[in-house]
Amino acid sequence: MIAPFYRVSSNNQDITPLIKDHLMELRLEDRSGDYSDALELELADDGRLSFPSEGSEMSVILGYVGGFERVSTNFAIDQIAHEGPPGVLKLSATSANFTSQARAPRERSFDAVLADGTPRTFKRLMDEIASEHGFTTFFRPAALGEIELPHTDQAGVSDLGLAAEMADLYGAMFKPVDGHWVFLSYAALAEQEPATTITPAQVSRWRAHFLARRRYQSVVAFWHDFEHAERTKAVAGEGLPQKVLNRTFVNADTAQAAADSALAKGQRQARRLSLELPGRPELASQQLIRLAGFRERVDDVWLVRRVTHVLNKRGYRCRVECEGV
Repeated sequence: MIAPFYRVSSNNQDITPLIKDHLMELRLEDRSGDYSDALELELADDGRLSFPSEGSEMSVILGYVGGFERVSTNFAIDQIAHEGPPGVLKLSATSANFTSQARAPRERSFDAVLADGTPRTFKRLMDEIASEHGFTTFFRPAALGEIELPHTDQAGVSDLGLAAEMADLYGAMFKPVDGHWVFLSYAALAEQEPATTITPAQVSRWRAHFLARRRYQSVVAFWHDFEHAERTKAVAGEGLPQKVLNRTFVNADTAQAAADSALAKGQRQARRLSLELPGRPELASQQLIRLAGFRERVDDVWLVRRVTHVLNKRGYRCRVECEGV
């Protein structure tokens, strides 16, 4: 049997030898969207462990001896807890890609036209905001970043929140990864080959949900037609039930994009899947996986939204949460 392997570093120093006799549980959460990845360590404390400092940098390697290893870096400790008896030291760290400044609400506006007279595109807006936090952007496909934007208000929303909202509006996924703000359209993702195929023999437990209440047949988004001083609607799909977005958009293109995105999102979220299985370090959020050998409707391609890797005295296990594609 292949043995699990891990290595934990703090401020670029390998601390595995210091904690290996104390480790009760290591938990690594890989989440998509504007949710921060998270690392948690639970350590048995007999008084010999040193308290780390809040803000200390951490990284972890998790996998199997002689096999695939998952490398997760750029975590910063943001919470330390000590409890007992017996003494237990708990360290919680979140991705350093999610700085406190990037999560702070802001009030500002962005004109549709830049000072040089050229249109402000999705990429140019995100480049401007991401650079304030030391990040660059990546768009796939490139055409996603070339969408021309109307006047955009950032009203009480953080920079990360605005990036996630804009991605959602234009049918894309967003995640800060290794110094980049990554925007990936669902259409481009659906064209990729699944990263792996999973069969019932590889799974301890599975649960698939098919939710009729989220299956809208059409979506309506309203926009304000200033020329004719009236509200006009954009429609995606056809038939009932119909969802009406509770926001009025600034032009027809933005309203149509919002309606299209909301319809596709509802269809994806009408299908949910959770898996529990022995540790698979290669599984990550924003991947496609294929299920085979279960039964009709379950045997399909699914989009991974969250993977929780857990290593403790019972071994290394994963929980995977997915939605439809």
